[in-house]
Amino acid sequence: MNFLNKCFSIIYLIIVLLFSNTTVLFSQKTKIENVDKQLLEMEIYSEDSSASALIINDYGKNYYDFNAIDGKELLKFRRNVRIKILTKEGLEWANWEIKLFRNKNDKEVLESVKGFTYNLVDGKIEKEKFHNEIYEKDHDTYHYSENFTFSKVKVGSVIDLEYVVSSPFGQYINDWYFQYSIPVMRSEYIFDYPEFYEFSKRVNGYVPLTEVNSSSYSKTVSLRVNYVKDGYTATQQYSMEDFTLLFNKEYFLAENVPAFKREKYLSSENNYISKIEFQFSRYVPKFGRTRSFSSTWNDINTYLFDSDDFGGEFRQSRKIYKSLESISQDIREKYDNKYDQMIAAFNFIQSHMSWNNELSIFPKTNLDNAFWNKTGNIGELNLSLLCLLRSLEIESYPALGRTRESGFLFSSSPSLYNINYLMVYALVGDEAYLMDVSDKDIPCTMLPERAINNMYWILDDKKYGMIEIPLRDQYKSIEMINGELGDDAL
Repeated sequence: MNFLNKCFSIIYLIIVLLFSNTTVLFSQKTKIENVDKQLLEMEIYSEDSSASALIINDYGKNYYDFNAIDGKELLKFRRNVRIKILTKEGLEWANWEIKLFRNKNDKEVLESVKGFTYNLVDGKIEKEKFHNEIYEKDHDTYHYSENFTFSKVKVGSVIDLEYVVSSPFGQYINDWYFQYSIPVMRSEYIFDYPEFYEFSKRVNGYVPLTEVNSSSYSKTVSLRVNYVKDGYTATQQYSMEDFTLLFNKEYFLAENVPAFKREKYLSSENNYISKIEFQFSRYVPKFGRTRSFSSTWNDINTYLFDSDDFGGEFRQSRKIYKSLESISQDIREKYDNKYDQMIAAFNFIQSHMSWNNELSIFPKTNLDNAFWNKTGNIGELNLSLLCLLRSLEIESYPALGRTRESGFLFSSSPSLYNINYLMVYALVGDEAYLMDVSDKDIPCTMLPERAINNMYWILDDKKYGMIEIPLRDQYKSIEMINGELGDDAL
């Protein structure tokens, strides 16, 4: 064999090995398999003797499933996880809550659940099948959960869980967590998506990823194609056509991940825990125009300001301002300066309306209905305050951000999906004030603890931008105990 043939042979061998490794990489075992006796006999995890439980293997995959009937894709999420229970504190991992999203038109669905509990009894392995005893729990208008508990779980047990969630909201990808309150031996995540979707990603936390890989492949799918008549899309008439699309596949692996230890003064574990976030940025269809979604904060500002469901409520709705006329007049007659008027407006909305514990920034009904019903979500309460302040000619704007528990709002990662809280930003003289009327016990110049975060976006057609929270008064949490000391008390 001459030198040139040897070179080609070596190159061919390298290519084969590379593709072989990629095939192995993306074909990890994801089905539930029987557990071995050695794992059931484990009493302590050598890398962390204080661990109450241990995640042996955690596998997650997001992918799009195209429905051949109408060509509408569904976003699927499949997870397979195996957990070893080490102490009594670890028994909480037998209880599961799968959080799901819904709106008035559609909702995410827990499509399937499979699972087993393994125990070692008299030296033999006993296997208990999960019996699909699942109950649904409502959290608010937009969120609910499916809840279930594994049976016969005790210290020493091993739990296997496999579930699939189906979502019609294809642009929203839940974060994948590599880290939890217990150690993780192996965590794998795959995101598989078609070429007409573009996403930005952000890796959070300090745990180094063992492996990160990207690949692509072609696949034939059936897509819905609407007819065009006289320059307009005939939405009632369509055909199903097969297209060969390019799919992108991204793979992430973390190994030997330590437990996340929550510290006393940590604002939110979401700021520091290791996870990966995917944010939908652009839609590039096979046919039709390209559309950008939340690619910049200015895009989000324009979208919300021009939206009838948001900006239209406080810019164009005459009903709410009509309802506030007499209240505004009373405040003007009682107080001369703008600062006192601002305090009076805050106190009125705070006492008149009650928060229903929903975090949505979008009004569920129009603001006038929420005002007269005397209850509403975060958006309805604080936008009502905004309207009252504007009727008093006090310069004020919506302030959009995230709850403290949700984690920081990053100016470098614009996304409408990351916004879940709304307050009011007001300017009186040279002073700026950030207000939230949702808590009955918090005065105008303070914020509820859930609202204290790093930054908020001020929304307007001209004066918009990111601000840091101006804190004026210190927040203190005081706990009081009423009781009596007996004669034998020290």
